[in-house]
Formats: sequence, C-alpha cells, structure tokens
Amino acid sequence: MSIDFIVDVEGFTFESQDLYRTKAQTLLGLEHFNKDLILQVIFLDDETLLLINKEFLNHDYYTDIITFPIEESEDTLEAELYISIDRVRDNAQNEDESFSNELLRVFLHGILHLAGYKDDTAQAKKIMREKESFYMSY
Repeated sequence: MSIDFIVDVEGFTFESQDLYRTKAQTLLGLEHFNKDLILQVIFLDDETLLLINKEFLNHDYYTDIITFPIEESEDTLEAELYISIDRVRDNAQNEDESFSNELLRVFLHGILHLAGYKDDTAQAKKIMREKESFYMSY
C-alpha cells in the first residue's frame, strides 16, 4: 500500500500521515481488500472541488469528498481521494465534531468506497456510517 498526501490549501498543514496510513491498512485488511492500493489524497478548497464535481460527475454542488478509482487490475488499485477542507470544517461545526475527527471520518469514507461500499440508498448510507464509526474507534 502506498498513500501520498498532497495539500493544495493555503494555511492548511497535514501532519497525520502515519495515523491515516495505519487506519487505511486496518480497514482494508478487515474488509478483506486483497489488492495493492496506490492512493493519492489531495486536500483542496471548496471551489476547486466544486469544479472537479461539475467537470467529472456533472454535479453542481459542494461535497466533502470525491473518490476516483483511476486504474484497476487483478492485483492493484490506483485511486485518488479529493477532500475539501472547507466542507470538512463546516461539517465538523454543524455536527459539533472536532475538525480532526471529521477529517478522519471523511478519509475513511473514501477508503470504504474503494473497498466496495456505496452510499446511494438510505440503507447503504446507514451501513457506510456504521463502518465509518467502527473504523474511527478501531
């Protein structure tokens, strides 16, 4: 597994690389994900992620994360996670959660997508939220 973190947000620093790598490795192991993951996690602002959301998904709204599987083979998955720091801050405030916990939750959400979980129905969203909570505390 290889995870690189790229910060493209002025004034934001990310110092939790080791924790996030460990959480991802634990999640993927427990979910029986048997591919080598090559992942880039890119931290952006709202406006940049909105442009990506419009261009690639035809969605004209803000979101906290977009997960892009780039290339997949029998043995390897190459992917990118785009995370809006602005959305994470707003979500944390709205949910009365710390920024660091909300950022980790969003990251795990993206990893769960890569592991095959969806959130396109009420039931799938419920399962996704339960999995996020489980791996947050694991």
